[in-house]
Amino acid sequence: MQNLVSVVGAAAVWDSLSKVDRLPKIGEIVNITDKEDDFAPGGCAPNIAYNLAGLGLTPTLHYPVGKDFNSSYLKNKWINKGIQLDLTLVENTLSGFASLYMQPDGNTMCFSYLGAAGIASFPENSILNKFVIICPVFNKFTKAALEMALQKESNVIITGIGDSKIIKYLPSIYAIIINVTEAKQLLNALNLDSIQKLSMQIPNLKIFITNGSKGSNVYINGKTINIPIVKTKENITAIVISASAAFSLKILSKTDFLGFPSLSRAISSSK
Repeated sequence: MQNLVSVVGAAAVWDSLSKVDRLPKIGEIVNITDKEDDFAPGGCAPNIAYNLAGLGLTPTLHYPVGKDFNSSYLKNKWINKGIQLDLTLVENTLSGFASLYMQPDGNTMCFSYLGAAGIASFPENSILNKFVIICPVFNKFTKAALEMALQKESNVIITGIGDSKIIKYLPSIYAIIINVTEAKQLLNALNLDSIQKLSMQIPNLKIFITNGSKGSNVYINGKTINIPIVKTKENITAIVISASAAFSLKILSKTDFLGFPSLSRAISSSK
């Protein structure tokens, strides 16, 4: 039986990665220590789908693309990696793309062009699976997918989004996975001073807070579990994903988050 997951996003279709000695402050010049020669399939949603396929699951990627996409190599690359595609073509613009800069501890800075991702509408005839991952922005495309998923009683996981607009959905979703910065943004919007308080207010919500090289914390019903950085096996692509998406995948796998045994087996124990 296939383990089916829908991954919905509306951002970049490819990333370029540069490694820097440290992320710059405003006006500061830093050194680029390494630069990938090729564009990587990404942003967040495609990379999550890419990695879930590597774990033996069957992800369907729901994503907007522009007029340039059919001439790119990415479509076949995604299909060859086991990703099923439900693409929304926006003919009058380019696909989204992003330039990532990563310092040695894995924290990143991203500059992006939305393109098709900024104007596409989620198709009403799309079919969503039992588990639906929504990332990394909350716009009309991802909002429509989220509401459709909840209407169909799918288990919804939001990752990479700390926008106040998601607050009303928190009691209805399965989990949220955000980094420290996104968590602060969400807490400010809720007028709360701790994730523990949010967890107690919505006890059934699984809250994952990622913190780069320091690992991650899981909050359920006010209780906290620490998860250190997880080492991956060779079947997980080494491609760099933006902060919360990268650690989300590792956390999902480490904790058997989606309920699929293959996820836990795909990740080796932390050292």
